[in-house]
Amino acid sequence: MMTKYWQPGRVKTRLAASVGHPAAARLHRLFTHEITYRLAGCGDFRVVLASPDHCVPRIANRFAAGWQPLPQGDGNLGQRIWRAISLPPHPAKVVVIGADLPTLSPGEIERAYQALDRDRLVLGPAGDGGYYLIGMNRHSGSSRLATLFSDIAWGTGEVLQATLSRAEKLGLTTRLLDTRDDIDHWDDLVRLVKRLSRSADPVDQDLKSRLEKILMRHSMIRLPGVANGKAD
Repeated sequence: MMTKYWQPGRVKTRLAASVGHPAAARLHRLFTHEITYRLAGCGDFRVVLASPDHCVPRIANRFAAGWQPLPQGDGNLGQRIWRAISLPPHPAKVVVIGADLPTLSPGEIERAYQALDRDRLVLGPAGDGGYYLIGMNRHSGSSRLATLFSDIAWGTGEVLQATLSRAEKLGLTTRLLDTRDDIDHWDDLVRLVKRLSRSADPVDQDLKSRLEKILMRHSMIRLPGVANGKAD
């Protein structure tokens, strides 16, 4: 998982336009922690890659057991994703995610791994035109796969299509997972809370409660459309 240190003003800046920078930073911290607990049993080797590098000691021991904190290193997003994919012990199948989708489930990660039994590349499309997950089968030809991440307009709505086009040129068979929405804007946050309100899972209810406490503590905001634990 790739994440940023939760410093106000440096993370979730689009969401901060609605809730303020302190609340946005706390939400980002909550999402990062939540993902490590939900996915604690996924894969054989789990890493939290943090940015900036000097903040790695601050996040040590902040996550579920079994996650190793490491620095992301320099470079643009594409270079850092490729570095994540290339980490030792160089497993045959690697899945990289961000910290913007706190309800990502072990089942979705398992579907990505299963897809890599048949295809070289798996992508989880995000509603904004990017992707929330990328997985790669590195059995052969791994050295040329770095070009998959070069000359991409990161942060735009063209990332997914540009990546698919590059994969086709490289001759990579690609599988797409279900489209999901990252939590980047106020409307995304409202939809997340409504979804959590409809869930009977205690894990979802706990996430909803902690999320609402952050908003009330830092922003004095109540999410619309949610009353008495039920979505309108």
